Amino acid sequence: NALGPMLASTFGLRWSSSNYCHSSASLNSRALLAQSAGLPAQCCGKAGHLVGVPDEEALYFEEDEDEDEAVVADAEERHVQVAFAKVAAGHVGYIGDVNAEEESDDVLLAMCEARGRQPAAVGAASNPTTSSSRAAHGSGMMSVGARG
Repeated sequence: NALGPMLASTFGLRWSSSNYCHSSASLNSRALLAQSAGLPAQCCGKAGHLVGVPDEEALYFEEDEDEDEAVVADAEERHVQVAFAKVAAGHVGYIGDVNAEEESDDVLLAMCEARGRQPAAVGAASNPTTSSSRAAHGSGMMSVGARG
């Protein structure tokens, strides 16, 4: 599959595609955007998942069926449904949801709003008037960043 090599060559990310299945994923409190208002505690639905996503970039990942908390596994094994990373002067986001679930709308809006914020944890572009956004809800990819 071409997703991993494209993410690596274009954005320097080590994310790669994993499985496609119905799953329930929990918000990772250690990730970028985790403190954004309005983010749901869980996302459920059919999704394409990623692996190789560092903890601070894994916004939602699969829950352990035996526990109430999200699986805390090494990035190479953890199935991530939503990822968001700081890249250069912008951000790259991935939403694996393929059925446009309502929770994904809230996540997508938070990702788009990140470009105009200044908190150190988000590190958004300093001039929102020079920022650009591209989003394709349901396709799994979103890029938000500043023009160089």
